[in-house]
Amino acid sequence: MTNTPGSETKTIGAHQVGFELQNGPIPKGMKVLHSCDNPPCVRGKHLFLGTQKDNAADRDAKGRNGSTKLSRSSILKIRAMYEPGQISFRKLGKAFGISASHAFRIVHRLKRRTY
Repeated sequence: MTNTPGSETKTIGAHQVGFELQNGPIPKGMKVLHSCDNPPCVRGKHLFLGTQKDNAADRDAKGRNGSTKLSRSSILKIRAMYEPGQISFRKLGKAFGISASHAFRIVHRLKRRTY
């Protein structure tokens, strides 16, 4: 947390603190982004500055766009392909352009969005 005299307390993430300790203050309007795509990571080599637009472009380029919509047939294929110990959620996710956690939710019917 940073707290300057006469201002409100502002909570910041550990990755931001890590970046600031190694590189100095984060310029206004900039975000600390992760090259490793691991939000809890605080390793300086994995952190870089960018705008919110840069962050969105990085997310989209890496196929982490949360708005990815799958067809009903793709969802059924994911469920049919899943075999414990045979294929991982990570591999399923890569095959369908979604995250491993999204594949897990589809297989286990946990979070119903548009499917």
